[in-house]
Amino acid sequence: MKKIIAGLSLMISGVMFAQQDFTLHQLTNTHQSTYVNVTNRPKAKISFGIPMLGGYYFNVGNSGFTYNDIITVRQDDSLEINMDNVISALKERNYITTNFQLDYLTAGFYFKKKHYITINVTEKINSRFTYPKDLIVLLWEGNGKSLLGQRANFDGIGYDFMQYREYAIGYNYELNDKWTVGGRVKYLKGITNIYTKTSNLGMTTDEKTFDLTFDGEVDIYTSGVNELADTNYTFDINQYMFKRNNSGFGVDLGASYQYSEKLKLFIDIIDLGYIKWNYDTRNFKKDSLNFSFTGIDIKDFLGTDDTTSSQISQTLADSIDNIIQLQDYTGSYKTPLYTQFYLGGEYELSQKITLSGIGHFEFIHGRFRPSMTVGARFKLTNFFTAVANYSAYNNSYLNFGVGLAANLGPIQWYFASNNVVGVFAPYLTKNAHFRTGINILIGREKKQVATQSQIE
Repeated sequence: MKKIIAGLSLMISGVMFAQQDFTLHQLTNTHQSTYVNVTNRPKAKISFGIPMLGGYYFNVGNSGFTYNDIITVRQDDSLEINMDNVISALKERNYITTNFQLDYLTAGFYFKKKHYITINVTEKINSRFTYPKDLIVLLWEGNGKSLLGQRANFDGIGYDFMQYREYAIGYNYELNDKWTVGGRVKYLKGITNIYTKTSNLGMTTDEKTFDLTFDGEVDIYTSGVNELADTNYTFDINQYMFKRNNSGFGVDLGASYQYSEKLKLFIDIIDLGYIKWNYDTRNFKKDSLNFSFTGIDIKDFLGTDDTTSSQISQTLADSIDNIIQLQDYTGSYKTPLYTQFYLGGEYELSQKITLSGIGHFEFIHGRFRPSMTVGARFKLTNFFTAVANYSAYNNSYLNFGVGLAANLGPIQWYFASNNVVGVFAPYLTKNAHFRTGINILIGREKKQVATQSQIE
């Protein structure tokens, strides 16, 4: 039981950079919707993505500020950097996130009507830089103004990166006319990783002497990074993509309940799992960091023939390195996947319009981060579906999403964005996000004969 509890803690509390997919969740006539909407049952009997064209996903976000926060236009139309705007917009911790996904293989099909099966092979690359507000204050003001005599809080600062390949098979089943349940199992092949597990750092500047006192602890793990510093390293694409002995497992779980003829409720848990990293590991740890730095005496370098700025810099670096003394070691380690929770419902307003509301929840280094969306799906014809929504996430409230799915004969093109503003005008917003791809459909639902009410 203790091992089970520890494993669940690893999977959930260590989450670093999940990515929301609100619009895809609502675009239910694509089989890719099951990536986040596990119990979704598209109309096509068979749907498969064209290899290398079935799915592309890109997301970038900065929770701290936008381009327009930094740059302001003066009355004479010249541009001015306004760091006061930036600093006032920052939270205690802020995140710059990028995510990329490529579906090598993706498909969904029905088996005996009640059974829906999906498969996918997907490359995933995720990165997140966590930067505290006080870091930006220090870079802009230095340590002699608002930070003088105060602890500059750098807790949480760090960089996380993960590239892995997902081999997955999913399944959902209609238990009865009320309940549908589903899940997905995943084998994961890790490629490269940087994992900042712990980073609590602070710096205090003495008001009189300007001596610096540092405190904190760090715990950082890497895989596939150390070899890049080897001057004899030669990049081998085959080894890089297929021969690294990092592996893990994950699951998705979902359930939906048809509360009434019009109202459906659902819950989805996405990416509950881990990867164990064994290849080319190098880790860094310091349990307790507490020291003062009084600087170096410049007089020690005066009057010598070989005094250079590089000598002074090297002496400074050596002094800091000797004091910190990070523990540098190798060894396997585990990282969690980026578990997400979707909870919500949809209401069929008419045969052509369905309203929805979705809550999204994630944990980032133990911090709870909720987000939400409200929207509508429009069945414009049997061959064309559109989604429009509004979302609040990533410390941003300017997110207007759009989704489209067009069936052109047996070909389906889809596009989903949580924030279409960020795609076309990134300087206005903190988030840019889209997913797109092309599917081949076999056995699509036949065009219905219009009823008198539909004609009216």
